[in-house]
Amino acid sequence: MTKSRLILAIGLVLLPVFTIIGVGATEFTATTTQINYRGEVVETDNTLKISDGRVSVAKSDDQENPSAELHHSKPTKNVTDITKGKLIYTVTIEERNANSAPINTTWDATLYLNGTPKGTIQLTNNTDDSTNSVEGVTLRWDLGVTSLGSGSDLIEVEVKKTSSSP
Repeated sequence: MTKSRLILAIGLVLLPVFTIIGVGATEFTATTTQINYRGEVVETDNTLKISDGRVSVAKSDDQENPSAELHHSKPTKNVTDITKGKLIYTVTIEERNANSAPINTTWDATLYLNGTPKGTIQLTNNTDDSTNSVEGVTLRWDLGVTSLGSGSDLIEVEVKKTSSSP
């Protein structure tokens, strides 16, 4: 084997190793932060329940939705504009039982962070679900911060019936 072929062979063997090291260093940087928060739910209507509350970091920007309808697919709606890198609070609001939320009824869902309202969305149930499935919606609020305080922050979600039709 000549000297130039030996150098080429060593280069071809080491090239994938250097590529993996270079790519790995740029793609896998992550920071973790401990978040202390306490979630509370205020339900003023026994037809709905709130579940699956969680705090996360927004991965991309997204626009708010002015209203949301309860549906068996539980679509995701943004109560506020979502900004990449900010903390968001996500919660699912759904019927307690299949068809427990009367049709032609509206509710307001408001999120409070340490007593300050962060946004309200109007929820409606305009259709009777023929599948006898629990209807609901997943809501996301931008908390407007990149970290929560050093103590225990209070996040409250209030769901209040605003109107109903016979």
